[in-house]
Amino acid sequence: MAVPAYAAVAVLGGAALHAGWNVGIRGGADRRRAMAALVLSTGLCGLLVLPFVPVPAAAAWPYLAISACVHVIYMNLVAEAYVASGVSLAYPAMRGTAPALTALIAAFGFGEVLAPGGWAGLLMISAGVVLLARRRGGPGEGRALALAPRNTGLVALLTITDR
Repeated sequence: MAVPAYAAVAVLGGAALHAGWNVGIRGGADRRRAMAALVLSTGLCGLLVLPFVPVPAAAAWPYLAISACVHVIYMNLVAEAYVASGVSLAYPAMRGTAPALTALIAAFGFGEVLAPGGWAGLLMISAGVVLLARRRGGPGEGRALALAPRNTGLVALLTITDR
């Protein structure tokens, strides 16, 4: 089945926005304040479109609450990782293994198992992203790497609860 062009553009656009906000947070003088500004501005954008979307079903509210709480923790840990180290180390360490962890949780928790080729592709992509991580000998790198598994777990949790 072919992927529609608009879907590919949306995925690439989303990836560019995601990378852009991460680099923007790291590039700020006060990373915690930059993260707070990002969260506030996206929240305001969300409020602008709120009148045009239907109210979620009652069954979705617990998942929305979990997602909101996990996002707060995640955003704080991302800011802390960027206080400790650069994007070239923190981002691949935080995000590189999240898809593989999510697939493992889906397989063992929900019976959604990938085909062998899917596992191979997923593991190669995750390994490739992790291999992009660059240590430069900075004093905060150990702390950034210690935060990475927590963020990986949070990304997997968000992927599952938001699904």
